[in-house]
Amino acid sequence: MWPDFRHLTDFLLFFGLLASAFLAYTKFVIERGIFPPAQFSIDCNVLGSQKERFILEILLHVKNLGSSVLVVNNLCLELRYLEKRDEPGFISLRDPNKMHLLGRLNFPHCLKEDLCATGVLDAKNCNADKEACDHSFCVLRHRTFVKPGVDQVYTFGTSVPDSVSYVRIYATFEYPKEYSRLQRYSLAISRRLGLINYALKNIVVPHTCERIFKVELAPNSSN
Repeated sequence: MWPDFRHLTDFLLFFGLLASAFLAYTKFVIERGIFPPAQFSIDCNVLGSQKERFILEILLHVKNLGSSVLVVNNLCLELRYLEKRDEPGFISLRDPNKMHLLGRLNFPHCLKEDLCATGVLDAKNCNADKEACDHSFCVLRHRTFVKPGVDQVYTFGTSVPDSVSYVRIYATFEYPKEYSRLQRYSLAISRRLGLINYALKNIVVPHTCERIFKVELAPNSSN
């Protein structure tokens, strides 16, 4: 049963309260529940060297800055590197869809490709087409939960040749992709009304982070 509106001001007041409630529900319940703000960062420690290889400890920090639980899914990283003998150069671009990479330093060597070449990885899981190959390593395949205010650290230990001078680490994680009908409809309406500036298709894009580290032993470290 709708309220009995006898005056225009009553109707406007009711409509304003309804719009405010919908905005609050979208911003503080749905948006923060699906897409809580997160600070994603990378650290890399050179622990030492052994048998002509540097031992690396890569730390992925996922800090939940929101007020709702952050769901992290499919946490991965890619490691590429420069060797001391390499001439620094830029990424070669032939695909117009990759012009956003213009001016970026090229790291020609890929750790995932090294594993394919040495037989550590089964050949059937390696792709001869380097462009189509998935160069990433899985750090955490299953879902994990980060509570508000927590800086959760995920560790990935690996090694690179001692001829390496710099590494580039590129990490990603995904937000949940399952939404209720109410969540989908509410976000779609909010998008059309201009209450939010993103759509669900934007949320499915992974959260990314990239850093470059110099690979060298600390003065007080021992092999």
